[in-house]
Amino acid sequence: MKSKVAIVKSRNIIENVVNALELIDAKSIISLDDRVLIKPNLLEVHNAYSGYTTKPEVIRGIIRFLKGIGVKDMVVAEGSNSDTKKCAEYSDILNVVEHEGVRFVDLNYDETTVVKIPDHLCMPEVRVANTVLDSDIMISAPVLKTHLYATVTLSLKNMMGVLINDESPVKLDKKIIHPEFWGPGDYERMGREHSIKAISDADKRIADLISAARPHIAVIDAITGIEGNGPSSGDIVNKLDTIIAGNDPVATDVVGSAYMGIDAKRIGHIMMAGKKGLGETEISNIELYGVPLDEVKRNFRLPDFIAHHPDWFDWARSF
Repeated sequence: MKSKVAIVKSRNIIENVVNALELIDAKSIISLDDRVLIKPNLLEVHNAYSGYTTKPEVIRGIIRFLKGIGVKDMVVAEGSNSDTKKCAEYSDILNVVEHEGVRFVDLNYDETTVVKIPDHLCMPEVRVANTVLDSDIMISAPVLKTHLYATVTLSLKNMMGVLINDESPVKLDKKIIHPEFWGPGDYERMGREHSIKAISDADKRIADLISAARPHIAVIDAITGIEGNGPSSGDIVNKLDTIIAGNDPVATDVVGSAYMGIDAKRIGHIMMAGKKGLGETEISNIELYGVPLDEVKRNFRLPDFIAHHPDWFDWARSF
């Protein structure tokens, strides 16, 4: 299937979402009897317009699109780093879900299954929430953000929420994905070679996770964005008013990265996902619809650590 990505920009968020999904012909991917899971980004407790969480109107737009094509069975599900239900309440997503008559599932309280990962890069198996595994179609709906160690966090990294928080009843640590270090102090302590190994292993684990829980559709909330030291300590970029949607989440993240002025060939987990055959990484091979990318893209400020080490990306180019 040809990778299709749509960029839609206007002040009406719900219409943006519906129009973008129509442009990529999302209907052709979904059968009416499919169970569809919508995975927002609810990392921590933030209000709806903090820039850190998926906008409630984006979730409403996805639900409205699905209802419009006749889908009956859908669920909004997330496993946050804190109290997921409180995250959903503060972001107003829980209100949208209840108003639309859709179920909300806190994945941190879900039953889980160990999934073996074929041809793994770094992680031979992973424990995934059953609500995710029982779904026929997954829609990843992240926020457009830079990220301290992954450079960007878009539809692929958003799937970390299908793992279980270590504070949940079953005590499984989703931080298995994270690298062994988090900031420049550790970089100086460990040195470049060990630091790159830690980060590249984390990127490999993200790609392995996508092998086990690959979303079918991506809807990136670029109504606002986060630049600098994201995902949760960066600066909000307002008035972008854009939705980026695609039938190939890898390709969608390539376009989302380009929207931020970042070449996806410099982002390890995107290139590794492409190497595993999980999606298209060459932007020239992606069919683009809607507003031309050159008309809307802008240069996001990189995380401080990455900006201070411009040769940091060299290791990723081999993929």
